[in-house]
Amino acid sequence: MPRLRLVAIVALAVLVPRGAAGEDRAGASKGGARSDASTSSDDRANADVDAFDNVGACRELDARNEREVVQWSAEQPPKKYEYPRKELLVGAPWVEFLRATGHSAALLAATVVPHVAAALRGSEPEPGLSWPWSFPVGAPAECTRAKGTFDIAAYRPVRILFEPGFLSAPDRTIAVFVRPGLRYMYHPTAWYLGFGGGLGSMFELTGKEPTRLSVSPELLLQFGACCEPGYVTLTFRREIFFAGGDGIWFASAGFTYF
Repeated sequence: MPRLRLVAIVALAVLVPRGAAGEDRAGASKGGARSDASTSSDDRANADVDAFDNVGACRELDARNEREVVQWSAEQPPKKYEYPRKELLVGAPWVEFLRATGHSAALLAATVVPHVAAALRGSEPEPGLSWPWSFPVGAPAECTRAKGTFDIAAYRPVRILFEPGFLSAPDRTIAVFVRPGLRYMYHPTAWYLGFGGGLGSMFELTGKEPTRLSVSPELLLQFGACCEPGYVTLTFRREIFFAGGDGIWFASAGFTYF
């Protein structure tokens, strides 16, 4: 019996192709590689957000988004028309008002709520408030789109700035100012921190040294996820006045929409 078993084993070794086992191992290895590649691809496909960090890719995303919106709209079943009735509460359209306010809460907060400012004029500290309203211009450098939506959040790095505000001196003198300027921000989609710089000119309207202009370089830090609006912004700048007198070191912090 032992001899018969040995003969059977030798016969099987001769009859089975030499490459079969190797091919099985290679096939398993390839299958594993395909599975890994598929898993990696699925992970990318299952990301919650499409994110791009250059002007060309954002432009392409915008064009693709428009095509997908048109296609999606064409595939929807016809909707029965319903007369738009007013939603009244205590006889007034409070429902519509509160709905619109809720949708625009971040914009209202960034527009109305001031930034807390602290300045140093010579050796005198001057607290104050300011409203740095910025208006993005130009092509977006970063953009995101949540999966399952057609809403693109675009981040434009160049902003025009208009900032009114005031500073309060220790002797209760109030220095009212306005400051136009230009800013540039860098905020990649994968970062929760952006930074940038700017250049502007403060025009003091009242105070100890009224009606004088400055040149003011600034540095900015921005906290928040790109590219949905709503960030906490820190500003540091130096006011150098053409007419001379005390310059101002200025810092502020607050909520910005862009």
